[in-house]
Amino acid sequence: MCGRFAVTTDPALLAEKIHAIDEATAAAAENRGPNYNVAPTATIATVVSRHDEPDDAPTRRVRLMRWGLVPPWVKAAPGGTPENKGPLLINARAEKITTSPAFRASAKSKRCLVPMDGYYEWKPNPDTPAGKKARKTPFYMYRADGEPLFMAGLW
Repeated sequence: MCGRFAVTTDPALLAEKIHAIDEATAAAAENRGPNYNVAPTATIATVVSRHDEPDDAPTRRVRLMRWGLVPPWVKAAPGGTPENKGPLLINARAEKITTSPAFRASAKSKRCLVPMDGYYEWKPNPDTPAGKKARKTPFYMYRADGEPLFMAGLW
């Protein structure tokens, strides 16, 4: 995931809309409500395809996950956070996910979709006359019909 994005759809409504099992609502300690500025390390709804039993057909599920991948060489605590202050990976480039040791195992079998209402892109503004860098202008990108967007994720 790159940049920031917005999520306002309730996970239960999302699960109903995409015909998925809602595992997010029961897992949420409190009603999180809309988040117009989702940032790394935030807990977000994701869509995964998982089996109940090894030989049954997989089902689509909406689950809560924390944005940030703990690399395979870092020990994770029971909650999924790194035990120490080790690295937390927040972006994966498509051209490196199958070759990088940090992403390779997750790319094989731990893929998910991250639903969002839209995302922000920043346009650089011309530098000021004094030579200082000007602030970038954010633009919110979304579907015109209001339907959710989905980006690829790894876990």
